[in-house]
Amino acid sequence: MKNFEKTKNKKIIKVIFSVIILIFVFWVVWGNLTLDVNTYTLESETLPKSFDGFKIAHLSDLHDSIMIKDNEKLLSELKEFSPDVIAVTGDAVDSNRPNFEATASFFYEAMKIAPCYYVLGNHEGWFDDETLASFESKLLEAGVVILRGDSVLIERGGEKIEILGIDDPVFASKKQMSYSSHMSVENIKSISKHDGYKILLSHRPEYFENYVGADIDLVLSGHVHGGQVRIPFIGGVYGPDQGFFPEYDSGIYEKNTTKMSVSRGLGNSVIPVRINNRAEIIFIELKNAQ
Repeated sequence: MKNFEKTKNKKIIKVIFSVIILIFVFWVVWGNLTLDVNTYTLESETLPKSFDGFKIAHLSDLHDSIMIKDNEKLLSELKEFSPDVIAVTGDAVDSNRPNFEATASFFYEAMKIAPCYYVLGNHEGWFDDETLASFESKLLEAGVVILRGDSVLIERGGEKIEILGIDDPVFASKKQMSYSSHMSVENIKSISKHDGYKILLSHRPEYFENYVGADIDLVLSGHVHGGQVRIPFIGGVYGPDQGFFPEYDSGIYEKNTTKMSVSRGLGNSVIPVRINNRAEIIFIELKNAQ
């Protein structure tokens, strides 16, 4: 009788364990094939009144993802939000398996929705000069504005805001500069040609203190992939260049008058699977706080 009970208990345990594994596998697969949309309203006293309600779609780290290859859902969300600009903060392609045609195809469609602004990430920084030129030409042909240490002014109702962009610090070595010099407060400040509201596109969130020091109003960033694996109530487990339990992994961060949006990204790179960490698109609406 005892042996029968032991055998029965073992079978029950096996069934429970199998169900748990199946649920976990389903959760992981579902999480890697679906899109998470997060919307934020950000207020600022320095935002011109003409830009009250200005809408930004923030994408990052596409890495030739399924969202790019089969971009119907992504484009549908963009169309529904109807942004004034689409900002993409680097790593649209993966340096190990670049697919320029799929990426360009996405941007051609995105440009029909709103002007697209782009900064280069570390994966573009790992390209040789010829490959990088080919990548940039594809984006430029689609009409994308690539910001490489420069800025553009957007005017509305006689008032202006500025969108700035800085290359990932991987590019610093090509300019005989150190990472710290490239991402310094002084270098970031030198990009700006405007005294008003500033939006900076920069791939790396770990330089947040420098962005604050440069008096940037809004920073759009990515790179961390949400920590790849996310633990409820704790956050991401590991972020490149930040290590375990990164300080800046997802969401909105604020210090003084600077706010930073960190996207969890849309694709994967070295680690091909996300856990409890869905691909993300961020929608931001700016509000004048005066």
